[in-house]
Amino acid sequence: MDNPDTSFAKQLQDSGVARGGYAYDIANGRRVPNQKLALRIYRATGRKIGPIANLPDETIAVLEQVSL
Repeated sequence: MDNPDTSFAKQLQDSGVARGGYAYDIANGRRVPNQKLALRIYRATGRKIGPIANLPDETIAVLEQVSL
């Protein structure tokens, strides 16, 4: 069975959000994505991480509108 962090890293890679070692570093908490990347990760995987980890969905929707 896959390690949950490995599965998340694979999701990041498969969705095209992050590649290789960077995806694994994000998945394992060694790197924190900036807000724009965190929003892309959220949309691609449904997981809230980094600067958006504790934000409600309504706030994230507003951030997406102003981050275009």
